[in-house]
Amino acid sequence: MKFFSFFLLSFHTIIALAKKRGKPVKVFILAGEANVEGYASLSHLHDLVTGQHTLNVTETRLDGPGRYQHLRDGYGQWSTRDDVFVTYEHERHSGWKYGPLDVTHWGAAPNVFGPEVEFGHVMGNAYVEPVILVKAAWGKRSLAKDFRPPSATGETGFQWYRMQTGIANTFAQIANILGEEYKHADIDIGGIVWWHGYTDLWNQANAAEYESNLEHFVRDLRSTLHRPLLPIVIAELGGSGANASRREIRMRDAQQRVANLAEWNYTTSYVRTASFAVPSKPFLDINTHYYGRADTMIAIGSALATEMLRLNHLGPPEFRKSQLESDLSTFGGFLQTFFTTCIAVVAAVLIVLYSLYKNGHISRGKVMRLRNSFNCRKRDNGTVFANGPIRETTMA
Repeated sequence: MKFFSFFLLSFHTIIALAKKRGKPVKVFILAGEANVEGYASLSHLHDLVTGQHTLNVTETRLDGPGRYQHLRDGYGQWSTRDDVFVTYEHERHSGWKYGPLDVTHWGAAPNVFGPEVEFGHVMGNAYVEPVILVKAAWGKRSLAKDFRPPSATGETGFQWYRMQTGIANTFAQIANILGEEYKHADIDIGGIVWWHGYTDLWNQANAAEYESNLEHFVRDLRSTLHRPLLPIVIAELGGSGANASRREIRMRDAQQRVANLAEWNYTTSYVRTASFAVPSKPFLDINTHYYGRADTMIAIGSALATEMLRLNHLGPPEFRKSQLESDLSTFGGFLQTFFTTCIAVVAAVLIVLYSLYKNGHISRGKVMRLRNSFNCRKRDNGTVFANGPIRETTMA
């Protein structure tokens, strides 16, 4: 009995080790400057949700029955997701923080919000596993200096390192964010959104090298995160809508050329945002990007998330091949676990039988009869009976 108890303990240990796989977690990074910080008005969002017009802003692009109701709970309060989380160090000395997604805690200030709101809702609805959004957004930070990537000539920017630190902190604190059961989570970085450009736009030298710096930025992100096919969505610098200056149009063209580079193999994409700008009066806030409109920010967040999902699931054949390779690798891990379990079961049964035989619980005669029961038996007519279908054979 001692041996049998030891066997059971060993067997369950083998099975536990074979099945031990970290719980999946999806991570997306939202990086950039003021647009990603988020300056969309919560007051305007309240009007959209309630149907009121306290701000005298009536022109909405996506207003309609139920369009924004997912942002409120059954008690009329702002909703909080329990499957989508955000991590963010907003300002240098404010501290790194994390928590569930809502509309009041992750914008540039308590009364405004950013693309993380609708982006997070779309992703949370799309994935079964928990979703974490890593915000790396700080206003008035240039790509030429602050976000400057390592492979570009010159000194690497502080915001580049700050972004990497935010990602590393998220990974290190995963159990605190999601719970102890995610301590050994299988974390997959699903992609990065880059929405940036205004700070470089108004500096002629910075604007001239923006395209080159953005290429380096994409390469270095993938290299640093060890994901050569990491999906990256570049959002258009579209705050001026259809009334963009020549300088802004040149910046948009540079962004689009980088997104469409053949070497990226369809793993980058360019999302137009100018069409979501609402320039008609009355302005909500003429001094804020996209006029501080909540409907615009919700629409852009949705567009960015939709494109990110397309890159993750519905890309062209070359990208689907890489996804297939990843899926096959996962399936291979499953097969390995399955066969390991089968081998462990067979080995355990043989060990038990041998132990019973050695201890005299099974006689040699019983073993012989057991063996003979699996042998084919002949009959005088030459028909062979086996454990299965009857087969006619010609005897020599």
